Amino acid sequence: MNLDLSSLTFLVVEDSAYMRTILRTMLQGFGARRIVEAEDGASGLEAMDRANPDILILDWVMPILDGADMVRMIRNPQNP
Repeated sequence: MNLDLSSLTFLVVEDSAYMRTILRTMLQGFGARRIVEAEDGASGLEAMDRANPDILILDWVMPILDGADMVRMIRNPQNP
């Protein structure tokens, strides 16, 4: 199976710079071209608004706003 990831926008939300680098390298290896990064859930929410990603890769345990809270806010923006 051959997937074309070049037209998709990915958002990687991960507090570890090392893991963000690994994920970016892997995605690029699979042909992804548009990869947006955020280092915590709060900046991840801002990036969601700016980048409108097709795919979100999200760490669950992060400072400021964790992954579970970020998912809740994405699913129900009227009731944070």
